[in-house]
Amino acid sequence: MDSKLTHTNELDELEVAEEYVCPIEEMINHIKVNNDDLTIISQNICSIYSNLDDFLTTLTRLQTKVDIIILTECKLNPCKPIPQICNYTGHYTTKHVNKCDGVVVYVKHCLVNDTTEIILNGASCLQIRIDNITILGIYRSPSKINASGFIDSLDKHLGTISSANNIVITGDININLILKDEEHPQVSLNRTN
Repeated sequence: MDSKLTHTNELDELEVAEEYVCPIEEMINHIKVNNDDLTIISQNICSIYSNLDDFLTTLTRLQTKVDIIILTECKLNPCKPIPQICNYTGHYTTKHVNKCDGVVVYVKHCLVNDTTEIILNGASCLQIRIDNITILGIYRSPSKINASGFIDSLDKHLGTISSANNIVITGDININLILKDEEHPQVSLNRTN
């Protein structure tokens, strides 16, 4: 696989290189995916049981291969199995903070992987290892006001996988680092605590 990942030691050094707002069909004009690239899509789905079909329709319109699908805020029901996607193996979290919680990962059948549920303070997490890449799919509910326990547990876990060549962190962690003029008090508390 082509190694196009960059390493940074400081979160503040990260920048968005380019941003595009366009219909999904035009997105292919702005990204280049090579055959040997590992492609990952991450989406907050707000209930996998209600919204997966719409998501898959949108994904089809993208017209590019997707190797790993990471869905957050899945509202998983322990009495109901996760929906299956043809040619993918599904994995899901079992430890949840609230009823909106849950991470589901779909990995292409052809990819040899090791997927494990990771226990983080106040968040759901699945870890996927493929070749020399470790991917963390995380959902942290905004209802957890104090983010420090989550950050500490994530930091501790990252220490255990620091020997990995490439680490990708994706999902929805609901910590807004940028102050806005008008924001809900809970958003401010998530940033400052």
